[in-house]
Amino acid sequence: MNLKLFVDFHSLINRHSKKSSIIRSSSVLLNLMNCYIDNRYYHNINHIIYCLEKLEAFKQLADCYDEIAFALWFHDSRASEIESAEYAVEMCKQLSIPEDFGNAVYDLILATQHKDVPKSNDEKLLCDIDLLILAEQQDEFNAYEKNIRK
Repeated sequence: MNLKLFVDFHSLINRHSKKSSIIRSSSVLLNLMNCYIDNRYYHNINHIIYCLEKLEAFKQLADCYDEIAFALWFHDSRASEIESAEYAVEMCKQLSIPEDFGNAVYDLILATQHKDVPKSNDEKLLCDIDLLILAEQQDEFNAYEKNIRK
């Protein structure tokens, strides 16, 4: 695992958890990483890293940067966005992160269903980041198109 990812995840948790524990957040991170390993060709840890890097590049556009970051970590962790959102809320509870943060993350993840026009500035930013691969150079887009269909 990338050390920067590890540090960034723990820092994110520490900023919001009432009872921060490196052991608890490490356990959540390891479980989360396992979600992105199982036979995934596109929605894998590389997609999450890509999204987090783009969020960092556009952080000045975020109203609630940490909520978006948390949502990005979890948005493709399960078979559907609803399941991913529910999982993220459950992890917020396990990590003693306030309910309002978890609820905001839930709403952000649901926005990545791309069924409705995003309502908030943060939903717009999250959805744009999630779909930014569509605006990449041809070779990167071709790799995405090949892998998303597997």
